[in-house]
Amino acid sequence: MIDHKPRVLILMAVFNGEKFLDIQLNSIAEQTGVSVEVWVNDDGSQDSTLQIVKDWKSRGLITIVMRTQRVGHAQAFVELVRAAAKSNSHDFIAFSDQDDIWDANKLIQTLNGRNTDLPTLWCSMRRTLKGSSNGRLLAADCKEIKVEFRNALIQNVIYMNTVLVNPSGLQLISRYLNPGIYFLDAWMYLVFISFGSIRYTQTATMTYRLHQHNAVGLRTRNPFALFVNFQKIIDQSLIFCQTYTPELSTNTRCDAIAFESFARSGHLAKIRTIWKLPVKRQSKIETKMAKFALLLLPTRSTKVELIR
Repeated sequence: MIDHKPRVLILMAVFNGEKFLDIQLNSIAEQTGVSVEVWVNDDGSQDSTLQIVKDWKSRGLITIVMRTQRVGHAQAFVELVRAAAKSNSHDFIAFSDQDDIWDANKLIQTLNGRNTDLPTLWCSMRRTLKGSSNGRLLAADCKEIKVEFRNALIQNVIYMNTVLVNPSGLQLISRYLNPGIYFLDAWMYLVFISFGSIRYTQTATMTYRLHQHNAVGLRTRNPFALFVNFQKIIDQSLIFCQTYTPELSTNTRCDAIAFESFARSGHLAKIRTIWKLPVKRQSKIETKMAKFALLLLPTRSTKVELIR
């Protein structure tokens, strides 16, 4: 427990976000029970996003403004993580997209009065808003989520815009950053399930806005696009395993080695071993579908290059 109002640093990557950015920054400014400060990285916006950021900086909510040039969603956040890891003036660090709407008690509810010095990631559920502010609001599916390494290899259940980490957790992320990251939240899932702790709040604490310009996430139901994203998750997991397997615990290391071996196997070998492969999604039927998809992926070389 901490004996003062928690100081939360919020990292936000923005790009051409003029349509929704003000609404999100307002919801951050209205957070209860915490003291908030926002660092922004503008990834080469060409609309009025940067002016909106400067306006909020003049009000004191935003204190640091960084700029990159079209490095992409994940790498824009990576630059923020690197900068924040050098600071030691906050109790917690959160991640925000430019187009969401946070509940007023999002941060304090996610923490739920808990704190630890061990590297820890807190996260929660989210509801979905399709389209504009007057669009269709979909309730969150607040079913129990089981986090484990075998799940993290093929599925991401961590939503970065719900994530909160403590300072030691931020240092953990910073230590295990990799230039091949495509989905930073999926990468954090692998890092914290392997070397830290994850605490999931089974309630929705924010509204995720679903629209055609989402940088990543649920914007498409196109089967081919979903398959490409699945392949990126797999390749990212392979990069993690190839880089950090020697540091994993014994059981997790065995799973990582089996995962790598499967990815490098020929098609016939994959068919023979697929049902024994130590990976799983959140349900049995989802696991079977994912394993079928794994059979469709090409054989990977020893060194995986992430698809861009």
